[in-house]
Amino acid sequence: MNEHTLKKYSPWLQELGVDLDEAVPALFEVYLDELCRWNARMNLVGPASRDRIVRELVLDSLLAFPLLPDRGKLLDVGSGAGFPALPLKICGSGMEFLLVEPIQKRVNFLKHVIRNTGIEGISVVRARIESAPGLLNPDGYDVVTTRAMARFARTIRLCGRHVAAGGMLLTFHGEAPEKTFTESAPGLEAEGLVLERLVPYRLPGVVTARHLAVLRKKSTLTAS
Repeated sequence: MNEHTLKKYSPWLQELGVDLDEAVPALFEVYLDELCRWNARMNLVGPASRDRIVRELVLDSLLAFPLLPDRGKLLDVGSGAGFPALPLKICGSGMEFLLVEPIQKRVNFLKHVIRNTGIEGISVVRARIESAPGLLNPDGYDVVTTRAMARFARTIRLCGRHVAAGGMLLTFHGEAPEKTFTESAPGLEAEGLVLERLVPYRLPGVVTARHLAVLRKKSTLTAS
């Protein structure tokens, strides 16, 4: 993300509540350079220009940044090319990140970017979330993120169990997600999740609206 790109989108980011430290733009530039280079060889994000990657993937990911607690543990499920986890960590999140990705070439890319940017407090494991319990924190995570991992009902079933009591599951949706949540009500109840809010937004240069869902895990109830 070079200087002119930052200037172009800084009003949108500031309105979002994201102020980038001085070192952050250079780190994003490293990430984007490597993503474009690797994408040409192994199709990590499909045919997309650098600017489209910034608008539709980086900015989309950063929408979640103001919602993150200052400390704690974050689990990113099905990390792919690193969205939303890498932008959130590069932006300066103080949480401890674990990225779970089943495809080796993507794991290699994620580790390469982490090495090249020098960001700390982040690790990657190659696994499918349904077969990774021994690799995960048994007490769950303060925040779980996932972006386009699977159908929503399956996402709830696989990710909801890893949200700690009182923690958040953040999921990304398109223009009209209300029907999805209505249909998924039994699955949400089974995992102890409540839709706390839907955050509507429009990305710069993108006509259709999108939504970020904030799902909260119910705290353990004490017997009366």
